[in-house]
Amino acid sequence: MKSFFCVVLTALWSAPSWSSGAPPPAGLWTQVDFRSIEAAPLDGEPNACLRAWFEVRRYDIRPQSGDVLAGMFTDTTQTRTLGLMSAHERCRFPEPAPMPLSNQMRTWSVTLSAQGANRWITRARPESGAGNVKLSSTEAFETRLTLVGVLIDTKGDLDDPDGALVFRPAAGPPPDFRTALESMLVRMNSGECLAVAGSLTMGAGRQDFAARVCELRRRRTPFVGNYISVRVSSSFEFDRVPKGFPALGPPSGWKRQHGVLCSFMEVFEKQELPADAILLEEGGRWRVAMLW
Repeated sequence: MKSFFCVVLTALWSAPSWSSGAPPPAGLWTQVDFRSIEAAPLDGEPNACLRAWFEVRRYDIRPQSGDVLAGMFTDTTQTRTLGLMSAHERCRFPEPAPMPLSNQMRTWSVTLSAQGANRWITRARPESGAGNVKLSSTEAFETRLTLVGVLIDTKGDLDDPDGALVFRPAAGPPPDFRTALESMLVRMNSGECLAVAGSLTMGAGRQDFAARVCELRRRRTPFVGNYISVRVSSSFEFDRVPKGFPALGPPSGWKRQHGVLCSFMEVFEKQELPADAILLEEGGRWRVAMLW
């Protein structure tokens, strides 16, 4: 079977230039890296506070005159807390970003000059930024954009998962992940807890993980009642993960992986409990990989 990027290269070979009728890459384009999961202690528990680091890149491109486009590029490094305890005011992480919710947004103005069939040279000039931490500097840069359904940002090989950034048109996550989440919660609350917890990526290689998870859920049943439904409150889509995912720590290389970080309320007869889950799309199907 041809890889996605073999198909991309074939399309590039035959694609017409913008000046001969091909549409320019106007609009909002997004690419998200799931960079790492970071842990910090609280009340003697070494991993009580957890947060996920993301890097969100966006092009907002508008047509100008001739074969020239212009717009803005933003790169936002941000965190999202995982689990109820991680938002606690006493959770503190290492410098330079000790607060559970930290972010830095860097901004550039960009101009795009057509360079043949569906290719543009992009030149970026630093603008003002924002955020509550400073993690990276904002420098001028130049790169190449290639449009074939998706927008590929790279100075080298289109098929390099480390160097090529694949931007998608801005849109919400596909609804299929909700079906996978709902199915998992129904199974977990109807006698299949051990099987479901044992299938989670976060429990791989830990024989006691499923038993501990299910025992905690069993103990809370008298206080929350029977499970009724799930209500999704937010979903955050990502496109790449570190090669060692879901291991803690900074990335040592990248692999392309479509996924969603989902925050939701688990609705019971007596209470509603907040939770978070990471879902991965594999072979066209969604599965819950991590749950807090």
